[in-house]
Amino acid sequence: MKRPLPVPSRAGGLPARVNRQASGEVARIEGGLTVALAADRARVRRVAGLTEDALMATARLSAVEALAGQIVPHAQGRLKLIADAGAVGLLTIINDVASS
Repeated sequence: MKRPLPVPSRAGGLPARVNRQASGEVARIEGGLTVALAADRARVRRVAGLTEDALMATARLSAVEALAGQIVPHAQGRLKLIADAGAVGLLTIINDVASS
């Protein structure tokens, strides 16, 4: 059953009940937006922190690859493949977190 439309009071405004309901709805919407914004900011911080960790891990992988390549030059091709696979794994993790 449809509810009748609110009838403005003689003073020209909406009845107090409707005004309270509207205020409550506005507060609920604003609260939801605040929660969503906080969640987005937390997600940005999570992805940024994870990206920084992955960058440092990639730098370490590259350093170990270079050192091992100097020690065993004929293994450089395999070392590069392993280091690249590790870097791709880190990228996959970042993509998974960023898209979730």
